[in-house]
Amino acid sequence: MPIFNDRLKKLRQQQRWTMKELAEEINKFVDSPFSVSSVSNWENKGSEPPYNILCAIAKAFNVSSDYLIGLSDQETNTNIPSLQLNENTKKEIQSTIQTDQIQQDIQVKVQHIQEQLGVLSPEKKELLDKELIEYLNFFDYKYNMLYKEFLSFTNYIQREIHAP
Repeated sequence: MPIFNDRLKKLRQQQRWTMKELAEEINKFVDSPFSVSSVSNWENKGSEPPYNILCAIAKAFNVSSDYLIGLSDQETNTNIPSLQLNENTKKEIQSTIQTDQIQQDIQVKVQHIQEQLGVLSPEKKELLDKELIEYLNFFDYKYNMLYKEFLSFTNYIQREIHAP
C-alpha cells in the first residue's frame, strides 16, 4: 500500500505529530495499547494496518479510509449518497457487530481459565497452559487468514463498484 504509507506520513507531518503521538491518537479509538513500531512499519516498510486500525487512523486525521488507501483523492466524503440496506446486508452488519462481543467473550474465558490454572500443580499448569497457548495461536492464525480473505473480497467488491 505505497499510497497508504505516503498519505499516513504526510498527514502525520501536517499535524506535526511524532510517531509516538500518532500511536497515542490511535489508542483513543481502539481498546488495546498501540505501539510506535507499528506506525514506523506502516510508514517505512509498507506494512498494512488491520481494518479496525485503518478506521481509527482515519478518525484521528478526520479523513476517509478511502483516502488513506488511495481509493479516493478526496480527504473526506463530501457526497455520501443515502444508503438503503437490504435485509441480508443488515443481518451481515449485525453479525459483524456481534463479532466484537465474541472476541470479548473469548478474552474473558481465557482469563478465567488462566485463573483456574493457578491452583493446579506446576506440571499440570504448565502442560495445560502450553495447550491453551497453542490453541490460541492456531485460532489467531485461522482468524487472520479469514480476515485477509475478507479484505480481499471487499477490495474486489470495491473494484467492481468503481468499474465502468
